Amino acid sequence: MWRGMDRPARLDAPGRPWLTRVAALFAAAGLAFLTHGAAATEPQKFAAAVTAVAPTANSALAGVALDPAWPKHVFVIADSVMLGAKPNLIKRLSDWQVTFAARPALMISKAVEELRQQSGPLGSVAVVALGYNSLWQKNRQNFQRWSDNFDKSVEDMLAVLKARGVRKVVWVLLRELTPELVPSNGVATMQFEKYAWYFPYANERLRAIKARHPEMALADWTTAARQAGVTYDAIHVNTRGAELMVEVVRRRSASMLRRPPRRAPSRLRLPSQRVRRRRFRSRQPSRSSWSSCKPR
Repeated sequence: MWRGMDRPARLDAPGRPWLTRVAALFAAAGLAFLTHGAAATEPQKFAAAVTAVAPTANSALAGVALDPAWPKHVFVIADSVMLGAKPNLIKRLSDWQVTFAARPALMISKAVEELRQQSGPLGSVAVVALGYNSLWQKNRQNFQRWSDNFDKSVEDMLAVLKARGVRKVVWVLLRELTPELVPSNGVATMQFEKYAWYFPYANERLRAIKARHPEMALADWTTAARQAGVTYDAIHVNTRGAELMVEVVRRRSASMLRRPPRRAPSRLRLPSQRVRRRRFRSRQPSRSSWSSCKPR
């Protein structure tokens, strides 16, 4: 009944080393995410998923536009889900200052408490990937009570981010699971059975809060992750999933994570063309009479 009270995705049980707790609850597969061959054989499916999360796909999730004049500093606060995409995000933000505050089992209310104890500007943009560690009752029992608690924690987060100089907030929606999306390992099955039922509850409330805060953007990880092969358990991203998650954030953040422009292909000059040009130039006036031209 009180499944949400069982510390969903929490790794801070007393008396157990941190790494042991991680292994016991979420990472029993170790580094198995590096060996997912299925992802490497589906580049077309990956490209289709990237296209599906383009900003034009759901403009209702967009927030305030990014101002190029803002300081290029992004603050990321997350739990263990987006923590797996940290190297990818930092790589894609090579021209931004990135502050990454993330750890397993981080609840929204706890993150707010810790941010209030600190001072100083956080950055012009904040990416928030929290919500997996939240409290609910199954079958929507006392849903209003738990919704109010969740909403308050999100509202508090938005307020503290604004107070510390954040001008644009991108909140990453949770993955919603169906049996065919869950890898065939014990950890993933446990997570699906024990926690997945309330992930839609959290997304429902985030969308409702978005309606009250049009300035907040929602990064639609729910839609993008509606495919197998992006996680090594039920929710934690593998290499392919990390790339896709960063792309979701990039597209919702518009120019903040814009890809570098492609270089134009170089032109190949055939030997016969070089000969013709030499012959042509030999009949042109001297270089001194072409003072207004510059060699390329």
